[in-house]
Amino acid sequence: MGEGVVAAESVQAALARAWKHHQAGNLELAKQVYQKVLQSDPDCGNAWQLLGRIQYQGGDTDRAVELMLQAIVCERTNPAFHHNLGLVYVDIGKLHEADTCFKQAVRLKPDYAEAFNNLGNVLSAQGNMDDAITCYRQALRLRPSLSIAASNLAQALSAQGDLDEALAYFLHAKETPPNLAQDAYFHGIGLAQMGKLEEADHCFREAVRLRPEFPEAHNNLGNTLAARGMIDQAVSCFEEALRLKPDYAEAHYNLGNTYYLGGKFSDAAACFRQALLHRPDYIIAHNNLGSALDALGEREEAVACFRGALRLQPEMAGAHYNLANALVALGKGDEALGSFQEAVRLQPGFSEARERLKVVARTLR
Repeated sequence: MGEGVVAAESVQAALARAWKHHQAGNLELAKQVYQKVLQSDPDCGNAWQLLGRIQYQGGDTDRAVELMLQAIVCERTNPAFHHNLGLVYVDIGKLHEADTCFKQAVRLKPDYAEAFNNLGNVLSAQGNMDDAITCYRQALRLRPSLSIAASNLAQALSAQGDLDEALAYFLHAKETPPNLAQDAYFHGIGLAQMGKLEEADHCFREAVRLRPEFPEAHNNLGNTLAARGMIDQAVSCFEEALRLKPDYAEAHYNLGNTYYLGGKFSDAAACFRQALLHRPDYIIAHNNLGSALDALGEREEAVACFRGALRLQPEMAGAHYNLANALVALGKGDEALGSFQEAVRLQPGFSEARERLKVVARTLR
């Protein structure tokens, strides 16, 4: 699948290896591995984001922001990327930019309790206490066990002079029992984003043990299993997530990726179609459906899918590359040349696209 699914296992393994270096403080080694990941998969948002974190740790905040913005270019609809960039902006005092990031995170993921809490913090710092209170209340509606949101709400109410309600929320923050399944799930999400797949696996298993009807936990457990090559177990997890939540676009998409890795291209295409049925603007699903169709020899429809992805996200280098390869297979080398050129323009380090561009250019002379 070009820069998408085919490389998923090796990319995940490389990210896990890089993160071990990163955690150990071997930042230069980690940086080298992240850069290698990007040579084979220039649309890997996690690699861009983690490179940004290295720059941030080194004090180069401008470059850190630039790299984390590139992660968002690659995965514009990933709410965690917007949220994490918002946290960086908060740390460097750019509250207006942080406000924009957190608002985008909750637009993309309306049940993102942590993002509502952090948006509340930014609004409070800007003196917009009424809207901050609204955000804290929403965070608690979504996740009543989020004691930090209860504490923040209590402080905001106190500042507004509503001391009785403030006291109630101070007590809520102190006495709220933890939601263990949800806490395990969110811990697993964080570990998975850092490439710590075995530890994430443990957290997701604990979440589904505590709450068996937890589709998001089944889905993310499937992701960690697929990334570690445990394909049959991953398929079972995605199927359970879909049994619990049949319109779960991300689980349809992830099941499709897993089938693709196993060479089941027809099954993969069917899953990607289901993902798009429930979420028509799912950019990477358009791209990956194109890759599955290309593998089945249905190249005209594949081209339409790649073009669909690019209509939604014109800066997606991997989709330009995949489109170019499909056009070459259809004997449309002249048209393919422009797509290879665009992939290289967007990602100058995209070595595979650069080599293919040279080959196709030679055949057209």
